[in-house]
Amino acid sequence: MIHNHEVGSSSLPRATKGHREVAFDFYPRTMLRVVPIILLLAACSVPFDASDTEAIAGVMRSQEKEWDAGRIDGFMDGYWDEVCFLGKADQDCGRAAVTERYKKSYPDAAAMGDLTFKTIELLPAGDAHAWCTGTWQLVRATDTLAGRFSLLWQKREGEWRILRDHSD
Repeated sequence: MIHNHEVGSSSLPRATKGHREVAFDFYPRTMLRVVPIILLLAACSVPFDASDTEAIAGVMRSQEKEWDAGRIDGFMDGYWDEVCFLGKADQDCGRAAVTERYKKSYPDAAAMGDLTFKTIELLPAGDAHAWCTGTWQLVRATDTLAGRFSLLWQKREGEWRILRDHSD
């Protein structure tokens, strides 16, 4: 029901000639324009390939180099701002929190030592995500630490970075 304020009464809406034709005619014309665009965008999505594998490996090599030079901030370039790091006992989320975690645990270059990653497996998880598992080893003057990692990588605007890091 529609209330007509001018005359103070309510009435049912009147059907206008051609109203249904416009509503039904609009849908097919719109779909004829939208469907080709959707199909074109779908055809343009690029599947995970060898260049993605190499890009991820390149980020990990860069992280090793930055770590070995004692530059935690450079090492953190491999992480997205929304990263969450899950360790043996706790979790830190956000790039600033994860950076502080590393700086607290590794206060200088001697504590940082020489880092080596060994990738065991890299699995695509769609066009813009990948799971990477492997081992890490940290050789220092006084000891050697080692453990495993599982990383969730995400690709944005052509760049791969770590979104989740579970290391022990």
